[in-house]
Amino acid sequence: DPGQMPAITIALKMVVMFKSGEAKGSVPIKISITKPSGLTDEKPVWEGTIPFEGGVRGQNLIINMNAKMTEAGPYWFNIFIGARLATRTPLDIIYTFTKIAEGPPRPQS
Repeated sequence: DPGQMPAITIALKMVVMFKSGEAKGSVPIKISITKPSGLTDEKPVWEGTIPFEGGVRGQNLIINMNAKMTEAGPYWFNIFIGARLATRTPLDIIYTFTKIAEGPPRPQS
C-alpha cells in the first residue's frame, strides 16, 4: 500500500540540559517515545543517572540514539527524572508518497 509509511530507523542526537536547583545526588533519568497513535514504547530509548550538585550547577546530556519510526505524525520524547515526567519534546514525521508517471511507450524496433 503506497499510502502506508514503511518503517524507518533514524539516527538522532538529542541534547537535554538540566539545572540542579535544590536537587543533590545521583538522579535516574529515562527517555521514552510515545508514537502518533498514542502508544508508548515499553523500553526506554535511553536511561542512566546524572549527578546533581545543587545550586546553579547543571548537567548537559548529549545522547545519540537510533529511533524506529513506523507511522507518520508527532512522536513525543518523554523525559523522566526519577518516576516524574519532567518534560516532553516532539519530532514530527511527515510521510509523502510520490508516484512517478511513466512516459509514453517506446517505439519497438
